Amino acid sequence: MQLNPEAVMNRDLTTFKPSLHVLFGCILFAVVFQHSSLSQTVQENLYVTNGTVRAVLANGNTIYIAGDFTIVGPYTGSGVALDTASGAYDAAFPKVNGTIRAVVPDGAGGFYIGGNFTSVGGVVRNRVAHIKSDKTLDATWNPNANGVVYALAGSGSTLYAGGEFTAIGGQARLNIAALDSSTGAATSWNPSSNFMVFALALS
Repeated sequence: MQLNPEAVMNRDLTTFKPSLHVLFGCILFAVVFQHSSLSQTVQENLYVTNGTVRAVLANGNTIYIAGDFTIVGPYTGSGVALDTASGAYDAAFPKVNGTIRAVVPDGAGGFYIGGNFTSVGGVVRNRVAHIKSDKTLDATWNPNANGVVYALAGSGSTLYAGGEFTAIGGQARLNIAALDSSTGAATSWNPSSNFMVFALALS
């Protein structure tokens, strides 16, 4: 079937009104859908993949997925505690939302972690945090580094941090700092490195 261009051009615009209503409805739906999608939260109990998901189909209580992935498993965040006998991960370990670059024990069954994350266990923690022996985030320890922490080293009551930051523990510090392991405050030690620090060793 061929359309006559002149006939199309000469048609009364009123014949297009239903199409305009449909178009307006589609635009309105898109705006509402976009607004509602921005308010959604992540279902952390759902499994995740190590690649792109290209199709999803829900059927009753089953979700079928297809795409470019080779592994499907529980969402763990960027750090996990593993059982030394079975290798199973501990789901109680708080989830970290970004890269962990360094981990050191706190000497009491817990850990200090550093990296490029902004949340631990759903609580804001910028790039350095303390996870206690009971697998909960230390609510009072918050050095709040303003850049990536690449290295950590602990010695007694002091935690040394190296990375790419200009402020940590409430003080201006260039790429390297010493933190009080109890309070998270920066100590007076201030070597002021003029470049990123990727490793630390205690002597």
